Amino acid sequence: MKNKKLSISFMAVGAGLLLCALGFLVYNITDEKRAAEKSNAMLGALYDMIPDERSSGADYDEILKGSEMKSVEIEGEHYIGVLEMPTLELSFPIVRDWSYAKLKNAPNRYKGSIFDNNLILIAHNYRRQFGRINLLAKGDSVVFIDVDGVVYEYVVAGTEILRGTAVEEMEAGEWDLTMFTCTMSGQSRITVRCNRNKSA
Repeated sequence: MKNKKLSISFMAVGAGLLLCALGFLVYNITDEKRAAEKSNAMLGALYDMIPDERSSGADYDEILKGSEMKSVEIEGEHYIGVLEMPTLELSFPIVRDWSYAKLKNAPNRYKGSIFDNNLILIAHNYRRQFGRINLLAKGDSVVFIDVDGVVYEYVVAGTEILRGTAVEEMEAGEWDLTMFTCTMSGQSRITVRCNRNKSA
């Protein structure tokens, strides 16, 4: 009788944990869909504000070095430009400053500047954010278009997995662009390093 009660208790706990996991999964799927819709809406608005005539970032390297990145305001949020990953068929609006609240809608600038060749971007691991950056291969193209229509082209140099606490390692190195997101466990960071393609 005692073993039967114990079995029923274990089954009840198991069922409860399963329901919690299911609830968490539904929440994540719903939140990811909401974030994608918000990001796409802001992306469309941002593309409408960026001049159609494009120029190369290489033309402005010396002029803009040390300058603050210009931003535009859309629905109360400031954006510094658009990030495109042609290989993954993804484009994102990039929020000027980062916070956990802002990450819920789009990738954020974590640190650095496009003009100083040390830009670091952070995003959630949603599929429509940075959830697939681990699929980027060495040599793949990544493009940043600032709000003035200036295009900066990058080439993926490699991917690293860093500990979640490895902030100094994240910020170290002579990388022109770094993108990172957490792994599914949240214990590590998938980190993609890129170099400027200054001939483009």
